[in-house]
Amino acid sequence: SVGCLALALLVLVQLRLHLMGTLTPVFATADNPAARCPSLYSRFLTFAYLPVFNFGLLLWPRWLSFDWSMDAIPRITSIFDPRSTVTLVFYYLLYQVTKRTFWNLAALKNNFLQQQKTQAYHRPRRNSHRRAGHISVAVPPTHVGDAVKTFSPCPVCRHSLLDHHSVMCRNSNNNNTIPILGTSSSPCCCKNGIPKFSHQSIISDGAKRNVHPLRLRSTENTYLSNSEVVLLSLAFIVLPFLPATNLFFYVGFVVAERVLYIPSVGYCLLVGLGCHVIQSRTRKSFVLVCVSLLLATFSLRTVQRNRDWADEESLYRAGIPINPPKSYGNLGSVLSSQGRVEEAEWAYRMALKWRINMAEVHYNLGILLQGREAYEEAIQSYQLAIKYRPTLALAHLNLGQLLERRGRYEEAISVYQQCWRLSGAGLKDPRTHENTKSLLPRSQEGIPPHPVSCHLSFQHPLTALLAIFQTVFTLLGDTYSRLNHDQEAERWYQAAVEAEPDHAQAHLTYGTILARNKSRAIEAEQWFQKATELAPNDPTVFTHFGQFLTRLERHAEAAAQYLRALELGPAQYDLVVRAATSLRQSGNGERAEHFYRVAAELRPQEANSHLNLGAMLHMNGKLMEAATSYGEALRLQPDDVTTLSNIHKL
Repeated sequence: SVGCLALALLVLVQLRLHLMGTLTPVFATADNPAARCPSLYSRFLTFAYLPVFNFGLLLWPRWLSFDWSMDAIPRITSIFDPRSTVTLVFYYLLYQVTKRTFWNLAALKNNFLQQQKTQAYHRPRRNSHRRAGHISVAVPPTHVGDAVKTFSPCPVCRHSLLDHHSVMCRNSNNNNTIPILGTSSSPCCCKNGIPKFSHQSIISDGAKRNVHPLRLRSTENTYLSNSEVVLLSLAFIVLPFLPATNLFFYVGFVVAERVLYIPSVGYCLLVGLGCHVIQSRTRKSFVLVCVSLLLATFSLRTVQRNRDWADEESLYRAGIPINPPKSYGNLGSVLSSQGRVEEAEWAYRMALKWRINMAEVHYNLGILLQGREAYEEAIQSYQLAIKYRPTLALAHLNLGQLLERRGRYEEAISVYQQCWRLSGAGLKDPRTHENTKSLLPRSQEGIPPHPVSCHLSFQHPLTALLAIFQTVFTLLGDTYSRLNHDQEAERWYQAAVEAEPDHAQAHLTYGTILARNKSRAIEAEQWFQKATELAPNDPTVFTHFGQFLTRLERHAEAAAQYLRALELGPAQYDLVVRAATSLRQSGNGERAEHFYRVAAELRPQEANSHLNLGAMLHMNGKLMEAATSYGEALRLQPDDVTTLSNIHKL
């Protein structure tokens, strides 16, 4: 079995190396600050404390967080730090428990070997109650330190009653045979000896437990001793946690609650063993009360933590006491996507108050300020983002575009050229980096040709006719998209953009394929905005942009895009309904009512038109008009469940 386990381990390691490669992943300093600390002394103290902290989370999970990076756990720089004392006490207790466990196991082994030698020396007589070669009496292991002992030793010579007594004891008390449980063998007749051989054995709490005859007991029913349970529990706690200790290699986190899943098995075993030991020394009711309190406490904490995970906003708010900069930064992004601009700005500034060098927060704050037309502050935010992360291509792009709009062309050209020189090596998301660079303008002097264009020139001899084949590239992208081959579709959509950079539809299509991945929403939004700049009079562009914003639940911004599309083109029914719905979801009931009326006028024979109008009138408190609209909807579509339900509510 050990060989099978070793072989399985080697296969898993080989598979992991094949999938991940032999190089260790590159992590940011903020992910594991102690790993980048120049002081070996500080690294040792901090990494020695982290297992103690994780064990504390198992014992009392009061403080939990979605992220423990940055300074959530400050580094230990001195042995006089109170946490160092806790670390020393923890490892001392762990050493003592481990040492005592191995001593007890060694004593068990020695006791078992001694009994085996005794049985081999004292063979039973031929007329004994057992026949040689017919019944082999198994000697149950004596559990050192166990609370429950099924059989007591001989009160005279202290040998096990299931084993031969000493020579002196046999001569004095005529104990010449081994009593076998469940047979008619004579019990121990030593002085003060108490017969204990029956089908019931007395245990410490006074209750009686059935014991099978020894001759019928199999090794499968043998219980582990306390020492064996403790050793198994320590193995479950320590071994799975070893890869996360930074002992063999640095990991990309300080604390990760997910790595405690398997160690929690060992913790549960220890709790069960503790209850067993306490039950043997006190009343059973006391143990039941303690276990009930433990289960109730942990259950309440689980319910509370599940509420924290209900949505992103509550999760990030719950993490503020543990990791304020990361939590405030993520909270700002969530609030911004919901259109709560003022709260988002407050969250971003709180994050920067805790940690000034967060480039992504500066970048997100710049986007928010740019949307509020605070252009100078936005420029400063983009510049700070570039200062703290020079490889952030999105910050270069937005800064260059904003400087260009403000008429500061020389500065914009400088920023664009700096962005072109950026290398994507070592970045977590090199694809986003390269796609961002592809959005840079090409007419500025000094900007080198884009590498994707060079790649296409090499692949396709008809480079001069790329603009003609832009439609072909788009169709290829559509085909791969329908086949759910998103990577191939993205490649051809990008080729379409490269073939005709000023074609708004190509940017729009590429933004649509990126929008399928929520993690690339910011990048997709950049492409949609570029499409609106290239085709400011095309209602289709604004309609698709509004649909994208609707999926992000940014209803106020989506409504603005729909209204712009309605200004540029004829009033189409679907577009009017989308605009009305976005206005309603953004809290603008009066304007939503107006567009629902327009939709009802466009399609008076459509039951849903009157149903939507009636619901909006109902919400605005115009009950008589709502009843009229519901009646018209019911006339067009009798027995409609939704209409009948709304009338009932009315």
